[in-house]
Amino acid sequence: MLDHDSAWPTYSPTTRGGDKWSPPTWSKPTRNPTRKPTWNNEWRPTRNPTRKPTWNNEWTPTRKPTWNNEWKPTRKPTWRPSQRPSRKPTPKPTLWNNKPTQKPTWKSGGGGGSNNNDGDKYRIYTRDGNPVGYSPDGWDTHFWWRNVIADVRQECAAMLYQDLEYVAKVIRLSFHDCKGRDEGYGCDGCVNLNHIDNFGLEGIMQKLRPIVERFDEYLSRADTWILCALTALEISTSRTYPMTFIGRKSCDDSDYIGNGGEYGDVYGDEVHTYQLLHHFNRYFGFDTRCTVAVMGVHGISKMRPENSGHGNGPHSATWVKNASYRMSNAYYEGFESDWTYEERDNDDYPRFGEQYQWYNGPYVLSRLVLLNVDVALKWNYEEYVDDRGRIFCKVSDEAEHHGGGDPRNVPECPRAYQTYNYVREYADNYGLFLNDLEYCMIQMYTTGYRSGYDGSYYQYYGDGRASY
Repeated sequence: MLDHDSAWPTYSPTTRGGDKWSPPTWSKPTRNPTRKPTWNNEWRPTRNPTRKPTWNNEWTPTRKPTWNNEWKPTRKPTWRPSQRPSRKPTPKPTLWNNKPTQKPTWKSGGGGGSNNNDGDKYRIYTRDGNPVGYSPDGWDTHFWWRNVIADVRQECAAMLYQDLEYVAKVIRLSFHDCKGRDEGYGCDGCVNLNHIDNFGLEGIMQKLRPIVERFDEYLSRADTWILCALTALEISTSRTYPMTFIGRKSCDDSDYIGNGGEYGDVYGDEVHTYQLLHHFNRYFGFDTRCTVAVMGVHGISKMRPENSGHGNGPHSATWVKNASYRMSNAYYEGFESDWTYEERDNDDYPRFGEQYQWYNGPYVLSRLVLLNVDVALKWNYEEYVDDRGRIFCKVSDEAEHHGGGDPRNVPECPRAYQTYNYVREYADNYGLFLNDLEYCMIQMYTTGYRSGYDGSYYQYYGDGRASY
């Protein structure tokens, strides 16, 4: 039997009586409960929780993570067999002021010869086992060389800023130094001042002498000259020129300033377009683009009649207007001007004899001058030059011509498009000129010590101890 009292809610007293049954009534919660529910752990925390949640693993770690395998290895790294140091590594040189304490003595990793492609065989080291030779990124940041290189650059810059004309002179010296008697000769820290092409270089060689002597325990004279030339290019272009090669050997037959070595022409006045291209390819490995690019250095230079037999009458002359130590592309822009051929008798400078050049504008102190080798970048006068270097074609209808004849009767020099196309590129794009100049000058400074860019070296000077 169903127990109504236990199965149903409690009835009120009015529901009992007779057979009549009334529905039960339930008690309802009041609208204002006596306290707020505390469902803190479910979905609605109280307004003033007793403490902050401690989600330590999510936003406030209680201790420093120990990701040893990511940022702080717990053991020494292991090298691959090709990178593992030898069991008895060569001890590092004792450093004083972070510089090597003794002058490096070069030794190659193998025998001579320039046709072997085995890079390791021709890699070069000092007696203490420190690397020299070629470094594509430069030695300027290397722990063993960086302070030496920085100090040499500082000394060179101080000398160059004494007179900014030294910038062009140091670059000219490096060009004459690196051009040797034959292919693969290389920069050797020597020029023969008795040769007519090298007149005017003695002064800058004397200025470089104290720097060479101060650092001769670290670098050869050939290396110091090139490092100063790289510094001069940086001042002139505001670009970075790294020291990519260390280990040049200075010639044995020179005096204390570097006067000596071979007696050879830099290039002759009769150089036409194809002779010019062959010359730069033979001695520096240059292609047409590099040949045209390095000629732009004339834009910061000055020609003096007492040094070359060229000039503006008895005065010095420049290739561009308002020439300064700052490299520009004005040299290439000037080819669009009118140029007149001129023969200089050089009675005041008889050792040079007759010289031939081109001038622009009337005879004033600011008159510009080009040499035959410059004109060859736009006009190929190969068929119009005699064995004395005299040219019998014109480059402008408005220009006068030697011999006093009517210029309308003088044939026009053919256009040298192989080189002139690059002249126009550099005239329109200054940044392109600076980029190509940097690449080509660094290539010139490694000529004779390195074959291409494949990691092998020319050991032109053999395996003997270097002579400084």
